[in-house]
Amino acid sequence: MSKKVKMVCKQTEPKPKKRWISMFVTIAIILAVAVFINMALIFFFSAESKEASGDRSTGIVEKIVHLLHPDYDSLNWSTRMEIMASTHRLVRKLAHFAEFGLLGFLSAWLVAYVNRRKKWIRAWLEWLIPTVFCLLYAISDEVHQIFSNRGASAKDVVIDFAGAVTGILLLRAILGIVRAAKRRRERRKCKTPATS
Repeated sequence: MSKKVKMVCKQTEPKPKKRWISMFVTIAIILAVAVFINMALIFFFSAESKEASGDRSTGIVEKIVHLLHPDYDSLNWSTRMEIMASTHRLVRKLAHFAEFGLLGFLSAWLVAYVNRRKKWIRAWLEWLIPTVFCLLYAISDEVHQIFSNRGASAKDVVIDFAGAVTGILLLRAILGIVRAAKRRRERRKCKTPATS
């Protein structure tokens, strides 16, 4: 790349505007609040008793059962109870997976966003910090359920953690695609010399 083209690329970079509260701080606060809300929702659902939690998900389970088994109403009672119980378990596990998937996604986004602007930590820690955070929260969530008379389950910790890792990997994949597209755009811009 020639010196002339390098100068053109540098001149086209926009200068940051001074504001009362920067866009960086605003976005970081929004992401932090989103992580906190997600954690609060997980805590709220775990604080429910087994009966209350089951009642809340029964309506959703019934719709799914009728969708998967159109002949459900014509089946005998024991078969219907078996289908309902297995579908109920599946829906609850998927709900755990999804809520921790969102937590992993949001916490990884917050750490990556802050670090890309401030460079406080090494790049590999952007993976490790949200991963450890979500694992610890998954463990604490199961401990919390003991006090809701629902009991703790190592299997649920694994499901929660798997959801969180999936969310983190999804975020990393999206960031990778966005950064690659940005680099391609910048290379194309820098290869085109300015016309006088």
